[in-house]
Amino acid sequence: MPRKYDWEEIKRRYVTGDDSVTQAALMREHGIRHKEQISRRATAEDWKKQRQLFRERTKIKEIIAEHGDLDARGIFERVEATEIKIRQLVDEVEAIARHINIAKLLQSKGVRGLDATDPKDLKPSDIATFIRLGAEIERQAMNLAGETIDMDRLSREELERIANGRH
Repeated sequence: MPRKYDWEEIKRRYVTGDDSVTQAALMREHGIRHKEQISRRATAEDWKKQRQLFRERTKIKEIIAEHGDLDARGIFERVEATEIKIRQLVDEVEAIARHINIAKLLQSKGVRGLDATDPKDLKPSDIATFIRLGAEIERQAMNLAGETIDMDRLSREELERIANGRH
Protein backbone atom coordinates (compact mmCIF):
# COMPACT_ATOMS: atom_id res chain seq x y z
CA MET A 1 0.00 0.00 0.00
CA PRO A 2 1.48 3.37 -1.02
CA ARG A 3 2.56 5.59 1.83
CA LYS A 4 0.72 8.90 2.26
CA TYR A 5 2.69 12.06 2.84
CA ASP A 6 1.55 15.44 4.09
CA TRP A 7 2.43 17.22 0.85
CA GLU A 8 1.06 20.58 2.01
CA GLU A 9 3.41 20.50 5.00
CA ILE A 10 6.36 19.36 2.87
CA LYS A 11 5.69 22.15 0.37
CA ARG A 12 5.28 24.73 3.16
CA ARG A 13 8.62 23.67 4.69
CA TYR A 14 10.36 23.96 1.31
CA VAL A 15 8.82 27.30 0.32
CA THR A 16 9.41 28.95 3.71
CA GLY A 17 12.70 27.24 4.48
CA ASP A 18 16.24 28.48 4.10
CA ASP A 19 18.80 26.97 1.72
CA SER A 20 19.37 24.01 4.04
CA VAL A 21 15.78 22.89 3.39
CA THR A 22 16.32 21.02 0.13
CA GLN A 23 14.24 18.36 -1.55
CA ALA A 24 16.79 15.78 -0.41
CA ALA A 25 16.56 16.99 3.19
CA LEU A 26 12.76 16.82 3.05
CA MET A 27 12.95 13.29 1.62
CA ARG A 28 15.03 12.18 4.58
CA GLU A 29 12.84 14.04 7.08
CA HIS A 30 9.57 12.59 5.76
CA GLY A 31 10.79 9.15 4.71
CA ILE A 32 10.21 9.68 1.00
CA ARG A 33 12.03 6.88 -0.81
CA HIS A 34 12.02 8.02 -4.44
CA LYS A 35 13.38 11.36 -5.57
CA GLU A 36 10.86 11.47 -8.44
CA GLN A 37 7.97 11.64 -5.96
CA ILE A 38 9.08 14.97 -4.58
CA SER A 39 10.71 16.40 -7.70
CA ARG A 40 7.65 15.85 -9.91
CA ARG A 41 5.38 17.50 -7.37
CA ALA A 42 7.80 20.39 -6.80
CA THR A 43 8.05 21.01 -10.54
CA ALA A 44 4.30 20.75 -11.17
CA GLU A 45 3.50 23.17 -8.34
CA ASP A 46 6.50 25.45 -9.06
CA TRP A 47 7.93 25.33 -5.54
CA LYS A 48 11.09 27.21 -6.58
CA LYS A 49 9.15 30.23 -7.80
CA GLN A 50 6.96 30.17 -4.70
CA ARG A 51 10.11 30.06 -2.54
CA GLN A 52 11.55 33.03 -4.41
CA LEU A 53 8.34 35.06 -4.00
CA PHE A 54 8.17 34.13 -0.31
CA ARG A 55 11.75 35.33 0.20
CA GLU A 56 11.12 38.59 -1.67
CA ARG A 57 8.05 39.32 0.41
CA THR A 58 9.88 38.41 3.61
CA LYS A 59 12.64 40.86 2.66
CA ILE A 60 10.05 43.59 2.12
CA LYS A 61 8.51 42.85 5.53
CA GLU A 62 11.96 43.10 7.12
CA ILE A 63 12.54 46.49 5.49
CA ILE A 64 9.14 47.67 6.68
CA ALA A 65 9.86 46.47 10.21
CA GLU A 66 13.18 48.30 10.15
CA HIS A 67 11.52 51.53 8.95
CA GLY A 68 8.29 51.57 10.93
CA ASP A 69 7.11 54.82 9.41
CA LEU A 70 6.53 53.25 6.00
CA ASP A 71 3.06 52.29 4.91
CA ALA A 72 3.25 48.48 4.60
CA ARG A 73 0.03 48.11 2.67
CA GLY A 74 1.08 50.77 0.18
CA ILE A 75 4.42 49.07 -0.41
CA PHE A 76 2.79 45.69 -1.01
CA GLU A 77 0.26 47.25 -3.36
CA ARG A 78 3.06 48.94 -5.33
CA VAL A 79 5.03 45.68 -5.51
CA GLU A 80 1.98 43.76 -6.73
CA ALA A 81 1.12 46.51 -9.24
CA THR A 82 4.70 46.42 -10.52
CA GLU A 83 4.54 42.63 -10.92
CA ILE A 84 1.32 43.00 -12.93
CA LYS A 85 2.88 45.71 -15.13
CA ILE A 86 5.93 43.52 -15.78
CA ARG A 87 3.70 40.61 -16.84
CA GLN A 88 1.76 42.96 -19.14
CA LEU A 89 4.97 44.28 -20.69
CA VAL A 90 6.22 40.75 -21.32
CA ASP A 91 2.90 39.93 -23.03
CA GLU A 92 3.17 43.09 -25.15
CA VAL A 93 6.76 42.32 -26.19
CA GLU A 94 5.74 38.79 -27.20
CA ALA A 95 2.81 40.16 -29.23
CA ILE A 96 5.05 42.71 -30.96
CA ALA A 97 7.54 39.98 -31.84
CA ARG A 98 4.73 37.89 -33.34
CA HIS A 99 3.47 40.89 -35.35
CA ILE A 100 6.96 41.62 -36.67
CA ASN A 101 7.33 38.01 -37.78
CA ILE A 102 3.96 38.15 -39.55
CA ALA A 103 4.89 41.42 -41.26
CA LYS A 104 8.19 39.97 -42.45
CA LEU A 105 6.42 36.88 -43.74
CA LEU A 106 3.89 38.98 -45.63
CA GLN A 107 6.63 41.14 -47.09
CA SER A 108 8.62 38.06 -48.09
CA LYS A 109 5.60 36.45 -49.76
CA GLY A 110 4.83 39.70 -51.52
CA VAL A 111 8.39 40.03 -52.79
CA ARG A 112 8.41 36.39 -53.95
CA GLY A 113 5.12 36.99 -55.71
CA LEU A 114 6.50 40.10 -57.33
CA ASP A 115 9.64 38.19 -58.36
CA ALA A 116 7.49 35.58 -60.07
CA THR A 117 5.35 38.19 -61.75
CA ASP A 118 6.35 40.19 -64.76
CA PRO A 119 6.11 43.82 -63.59
CA LYS A 120 4.43 44.64 -66.87
CA ASP A 121 1.49 42.51 -65.73
CA LEU A 122 1.00 44.68 -62.62
CA LYS A 123 -0.38 48.13 -62.34
CA PRO A 124 1.95 50.53 -60.53
CA SER A 125 -0.67 50.91 -57.82
CA ASP A 126 -0.59 47.13 -57.19
CA ILE A 127 3.18 47.18 -56.68
CA ALA A 128 2.88 50.22 -54.43
CA THR A 129 0.14 48.55 -52.38
CA PHE A 130 2.21 45.40 -51.75
CA ILE A 131 5.23 47.35 -50.60
CA ARG A 132 3.26 49.92 -48.59
CA LEU A 133 1.24 47.33 -46.68
CA GLY A 134 4.25 45.23 -45.75
CA ALA A 135 6.24 48.26 -44.63
CA GLU A 136 3.27 49.74 -42.76
CA ILE A 137 2.63 46.53 -40.82
CA GLU A 138 6.30 46.27 -39.91
CA ARG A 139 6.46 49.92 -38.76
CA GLN A 140 3.33 49.50 -36.65
CA ALA A 141 4.63 46.29 -35.08
CA MET A 142 7.91 48.00 -34.22
CA ASN A 143 6.05 51.10 -33.01
CA LEU A 144 7.95 53.29 -35.43
CA ALA A 145 6.51 56.61 -36.41
CA GLY A 146 7.79 58.98 -39.02
CA GLU A 147 7.85 59.83 -42.65
CA THR A 148 6.29 57.43 -45.08
CA ILE A 149 6.92 57.17 -48.79
CA ASP A 150 3.95 58.08 -50.93
CA MET A 151 4.09 55.05 -53.20
CA ASP A 152 1.33 56.45 -55.44
CA ARG A 153 3.63 59.28 -56.48
CA LEU A 154 6.43 56.98 -57.67
CA SER A 155 6.76 56.56 -61.41
CA ARG A 156 6.21 53.22 -63.09
CA GLU A 157 9.97 52.97 -63.70
CA GLU A 158 10.73 53.55 -60.00
CA LEU A 159 8.16 50.94 -58.98
CA GLU A 160 9.58 48.45 -61.48
CA ARG A 161 13.09 49.04 -60.11
CA ILE A 162 11.80 48.38 -56.58
CA ALA A 163 9.89 45.30 -57.73
CA ASN A 164 12.98 43.96 -59.47
CA GLY A 165 15.20 44.62 -56.45
CA ARG A 166 17.11 47.49 -58.08
CA HIS A 167 16.95 50.55 -55.88
